[in-house]
Amino acid sequence: RVQGIYTHLACGEEDAAFTAAQLKDFRRVVSVLSREGLRPPLVHAANSAGALRHSSARFDMIRPGLAAYGLYPGFDPVLSLKSKIVFLKTVAKGTTVSYGATWRAKRLARVATLPIGYADGYSRALSNRAEVLVGGRRCPVVGRVTMDQTMVDVTGVPRARVGEDVVLIGTQGRERIEAGELSRLCGTIPYETATAISSRVPRVGVEP
Repeated sequence: RVQGIYTHLACGEEDAAFTAAQLKDFRRVVSVLSREGLRPPLVHAANSAGALRHSSARFDMIRPGLAAYGLYPGFDPVLSLKSKIVFLKTVAKGTTVSYGATWRAKRLARVATLPIGYADGYSRALSNRAEVLVGGRRCPVVGRVTMDQTMVDVTGVPRARVGEDVVLIGTQGRERIEAGELSRLCGTIPYETATAISSRVPRVGVEP
């Protein structure tokens, strides 16, 4: 038994006229099926943009994606990506860090290792570009992000300790790093940044 029929909006965020035409075609298909006696209990078309921008797209249900995580214009982000410091090392001026020696300490520096890398969805494109939050302060990613680890210069956070929480996406103290910030550094969109977080990363739901 057919339980539902759906479409997906190609330009829900961008082109109202195109979306209206697409929805008109979809309604026509639903009507044809209905005349043939096929009336699925669920008809749906609206993703986040469709639900918020096109009321006629809501039908029987909606499929919020980015909006559910607060990653939609005007929404407060609720998605966080966190790790912990598992190793700390003080390195001398001139010391290089990670593959390819792409980062070299310009002074005596304290470098923290985080057990998260591109296999977890933290993009290699963030190497030497992104920042994370440690002790409520922004700290730069140094060297290349590896498959399983990322190194961070925590010289500016002298109280940083092994086991301390690190925020890669989210809020800590008065600072915030949004998924969109990482997306811009990677030349992509927040959808990809959010969905790239792999199954290796535990999911934890927090009541508001």
